[in-house]
Amino acid sequence: MKINNEKERTDSSGWMTIPKWITVQQVDTFGRERAAEYRPQADAPENLHVLVRGTIILPVPKKISGADSERVSGGTADVMPGFQSDEEYELLVAADDHYQIWINGVYRGQGPAASYPEYCYYDSYPIILYPGSSGHRNEEEVHMDPADQTRTAVTIALHLYYHGRISRSWTSGDGRFGVWVSMRRKDEPQKELAHCDESWRYQICKAYRGGTAGYDTQFLENFDSRLWPEGWEKPGFDINDGDTGLWGTLVPALWADYTMMPRPIQMLEERAICPEQQWKKSEAGQMNEVFDFGREITGTFLAEAAGPEGERVVIRYGEELEEVANPDGCSDNFPSVRWDMRCGCAYQEIWTLGRGVSRFHPYDYKGFRYVQLVYPETVKVQEERAWVRHYPMQEDACTLKCVGTIQTEDVGSDAGAVRTQVREPNIGMAEMTGMTEMPQVIETAGTAGMTGMTEMARVTETVGMAGMTGMTEMTRVAETVGTAEMALAAGTELEQIFDICKNAVRCCSQDGYLDCPTREKGQYLGDALITGRSQVWLTGSTDLLRKCIGDFISSQSISPSMMAVAPGSVMQEIADFSLLFPLLPLTDYEFTADKDYLACCYLAVKLLTESFLVYQRPDGLLENAGDLWNLVDWPENLRDGYDFALTRPVVGEGCHNVINALWYGANQMQEQMEEILGLPKTGRTAQIADSYHAVFYREGQHLFADSEMSDHCSLHANLYAAYFGLLPKEAESAYIALLRMPERVCGAFPAYFALKSAAKIGKPDVCFKLMTRSDSYGWRNMLREGASASFEVWGKEQKWNTSLCHGWSSGFIPLFIEEIAGLHPDPSGAGQSRSAGHYKADAPGSFSVESGESERIRHTEGILDGLRFSPPGISGCPDFVLQVPWKGRTLRIVKHGEKTDIFVIECNYIGDKPTEPERREN
Repeated sequence: MKINNEKERTDSSGWMTIPKWITVQQVDTFGRERAAEYRPQADAPENLHVLVRGTIILPVPKKISGADSERVSGGTADVMPGFQSDEEYELLVAADDHYQIWINGVYRGQGPAASYPEYCYYDSYPIILYPGSSGHRNEEEVHMDPADQTRTAVTIALHLYYHGRISRSWTSGDGRFGVWVSMRRKDEPQKELAHCDESWRYQICKAYRGGTAGYDTQFLENFDSRLWPEGWEKPGFDINDGDTGLWGTLVPALWADYTMMPRPIQMLEERAICPEQQWKKSEAGQMNEVFDFGREITGTFLAEAAGPEGERVVIRYGEELEEVANPDGCSDNFPSVRWDMRCGCAYQEIWTLGRGVSRFHPYDYKGFRYVQLVYPETVKVQEERAWVRHYPMQEDACTLKCVGTIQTEDVGSDAGAVRTQVREPNIGMAEMTGMTEMPQVIETAGTAGMTGMTEMARVTETVGMAGMTGMTEMTRVAETVGTAEMALAAGTELEQIFDICKNAVRCCSQDGYLDCPTREKGQYLGDALITGRSQVWLTGSTDLLRKCIGDFISSQSISPSMMAVAPGSVMQEIADFSLLFPLLPLTDYEFTADKDYLACCYLAVKLLTESFLVYQRPDGLLENAGDLWNLVDWPENLRDGYDFALTRPVVGEGCHNVINALWYGANQMQEQMEEILGLPKTGRTAQIADSYHAVFYREGQHLFADSEMSDHCSLHANLYAAYFGLLPKEAESAYIALLRMPERVCGAFPAYFALKSAAKIGKPDVCFKLMTRSDSYGWRNMLREGASASFEVWGKEQKWNTSLCHGWSSGFIPLFIEEIAGLHPDPSGAGQSRSAGHYKADAPGSFSVESGESERIRHTEGILDGLRFSPPGISGCPDFVLQVPWKGRTLRIVKHGEKTDIFVIECNYIGDKPTEPERREN
């Protein structure tokens, strides 16, 4: 079942490959995890780079009359009189495994979006045939040659790649390698004008070599410029120059059996960025340079270099720095990149220079912040920059700015509040919100809870009227701080936490929700639950979420209980993630109110829950569900002493808590979908709930135990029960006390459900306190350890191979938006919209609306076009301005003192605007 994009499908004939592939046997790499452990890998080349060139001749545009020509040209100098302008075409491109494309020497993008081999997405590149020979107005234009008005040649250059290993990052190792190109008129998409055929030329590129990084995730790219045909993508390149290898001709890929489908998501946003900081030194004839790009990024490093042919440049990538010690043991304070990274990737590559100016051409992406170059003084390196890639995310669409103080309590402590000074935002509150008045905010902090601080004077902020409402003046915050060594560092910690979570989502959102951009690069189902919800809030769009949902539904052709990572050629199954899958389509429904799409997903949910019935015992609980990994939490040291054997590959025999809390949740969510869709309810939840309480509840502790045979009540045994409503009312106090005990901890993934459950049972203040906890098991610890993206775990040393960029720890974003700011998607209110300056609401007077460019809705409860606004009024939370995209509008939620207001700015954000990559010179 495919629900990603059921629009027009395209004939898959015309796939081409290289002659070497005629003898390669395609293999099936898929199956259940245990059965697939030793499944074969195709007997085919690995780490294969192939350069392909072809030319497509476009029809000559029709002549038009001189008068019409004047009308078409509009007086522009580069329109050739006598020809119709702006003939529009579409170039459709697909490949297996991957391609990068240049059209007439201009880089246009890469793809396709990852999928399983039974279907393949194709990408569409618009081409505008524009008469005249002047410069490009944009990358889509192809200009006719004024010297030859009988033909228009378009040069297509493709860098194809076949990974060849069984991995999470690629659906590869199956012996499928090919390319498909088709040119169509935009107004006649069914009519093919030209396609890739035997006239297209290719070269197997020998410039790349190296071992693998991560879990066979990618091959290192030791790049030899002497073996690279510089300028091969340009229209005038001479393929008969044999200095860098011979060019053969493509052959049909007779085995190609793909179902071709249009790309269901936007193209990646790609752009060049410069380093924010740079260090350089020369010592003993060697140059040493370190570049800091300011924060974790996903992408590649680009540079040019000139020097003696054969000289080498060592390139090291890392997420953090380490100091270099001199022989006498004293640091020379010159930074060195930790290229043998914590996550298990050793990112060191060698670039060998060719004649003249060489350019470094990496292909596959990495996750990094720093780059270090080591090279001889005889070499000159320049044009150092990073090429960043991620799914489109408008930087200012969703932001958080805070002003005031954070008042927090150490978890499990009865001590008084510790106050941390937070600076004012860069722009005034009045300008941000359209407020007509904001009184003075005066905060006084003494010395309690701060180390070495001698005094902190008052912070005074005075804001006049400004910005969109006619502000005439604004006086910024005046701060006077004495010796400011504080136990909790001064600064906008809430903003910083929000930003590192946002950056993790940005880095991990590619053509899917990757767990990380380094070690696995796989779209894990559990990670996607949190990364996906964060990404929808940050972008206002659910297209990537739907693509993710479709990927996991497609994995049911391998196992009805779904793969833990999809797509990809590694077979891994995790029961916890599968049972939480219904959260994904329900998240889509929350944000879109699209019942038709939910109905498509329902059949997959039904198939999933039915697949677990083989483990169900007569009382409705699951037992010995060991064909899938029972995760509970990861790594093991964050399982809070969970008292049940979770060994791999065989889980301990018996009936344990977490798998059954999630089993109840899966059935509850299925019945929720049935209620929405008007279907008869399956009706399993009542029996499961009764049995769950009878088997696991311990009256003496008012908590649930880890297993049928245990009395140990871990945090994990209770957090999912609380999240799905299994927690009895009389147990809520014991659960909250358990959450607040400092020694009872969990990892970043279940922490989202733990904190969400606290808010669900009416304790949003506890949710906030845990979100801002100051010990080693919260987001503030990540800040202390220098995070620029949220970590896989709370601290670098809490796991043996910690990833320093992991989207599953971005739960702070939806938690803050929903439980602290009070914005909740509510599909029951979908379609309720503003009319004549007012919003419809369930209760009369729910909203106080003022006319004007910025419309104000005051600290009320109600529904706004599928959104319920219900601020909880948490004490200890600083004043803030939260900006969120919502259905073409921008919402600004302003907390000031005891009030929380919402402002609706019309037409300030378009969530689905496509993003074209910048031009990338090859």
